[in-house]
Amino acid sequence: GKCRIDYILVYRKSNPQTEKREVFERNIRAEGLQMEKESSLINSDIIFVKLHAPWEVLGRYAEQMNVRMPFR
Repeated sequence: GKCRIDYILVYRKSNPQTEKREVFERNIRAEGLQMEKESSLINSDIIFVKLHAPWEVLGRYAEQMNVRMPFR
């Protein structure tokens, strides 16, 4: 199925901070966010990382921050 994209991160492959980025992406996955990487069609050095936060993850963080949802 298709999911809604919540955030898009952009970086260059040639950036020397690949280790930090890999740790960051590993932490994102560990929190339950879904990631999809896609190369730019115009410039092969640019990578787009699409992030989606499933409802379960949003609900967990809403509970931690005491955010309340209106009921009908």
